[in-house]
Amino acid sequence: MRSIALTVCFFIIAALLWVFHLPLSSRAYVRLLSDPAADHAECEDALRRAGNGAIIALRQGLLSATGSASAKLSCARLLALCGEHDGDRYLLKSLRMHSRDTLGAKAEMYLISVWEQRDAPETATLARLTRLDVSPSAKSEILLSDTLLQHPGWSHGYVWRARMNQHNSKNVDARRDALTALLIEPDNFEAMIALSEAYVALNSLDQAYLCLERALRINPRLRETLKKQIQDVLKALELEKTRQRRELRMETPVTATEPRTPVSGQIAEKARFSHLLACVALDHHS
Repeated sequence: MRSIALTVCFFIIAALLWVFHLPLSSRAYVRLLSDPAADHAECEDALRRAGNGAIIALRQGLLSATGSASAKLSCARLLALCGEHDGDRYLLKSLRMHSRDTLGAKAEMYLISVWEQRDAPETATLARLTRLDVSPSAKSEILLSDTLLQHPGWSHGYVWRARMNQHNSKNVDARRDALTALLIEPDNFEAMIALSEAYVALNSLDQAYLCLERALRINPRLRETLKKQIQDVLKALELEKTRQRRELRMETPVTATEPRTPVSGQIAEKARFSHLLACVALDHHS
């Protein structure tokens, strides 16, 4: 009888030690993230393995008045990987506030890594997909589709398939996959860019412009990357409007009171693009 009681006590004590060990060790690892001499990769791996047991410590690290900015970004990324959306919000806020410095670059990299890893398949499947993606084929498309059936919350997988579909000129399917990715991760700027490219291929230029505008508002660091795409869409829009006006003039008799466009197409294009960059700058400073 005494041995049974001792055994029960042992298991209770072991359980209590385990319950308190994870939060305490997680706090120690979070503190080490602010130590320049510490192995940050090892700390992040330990916190990742702790899973939900590290959430309280990670939240404290995120709100800490003494933690470094880089450590807070690491805490935000690990929280986001645990499915805690305050981690995503912190990374997005940092991306906008520090769009011109290294913290913004790190926040951008962390967001992309979160979308790549959240609800992702196992490493072996990812490796096979990566090898097959070098030369996309029906085999790689089937494997990716089967993977998405098993991991329906993997937003990066839908962006991946959207680009694959666009490569194969399946533009309607590409649009569907990009929209699915945005249903999972509404701020996934990579999915927004993929959606804009699908709309361009489908000749929905107004929608393509709105997608590029949204991607730039989410991630101001894309201003240079998307500059040419935005200009190309605006030029295509202006050409389309010119064509429509020409067709309308051919169908409708010209009258003396027909209004004329006071601003040339080139000036209108520059005005729209300047307005977009001004909106991004306003978001950045607000």
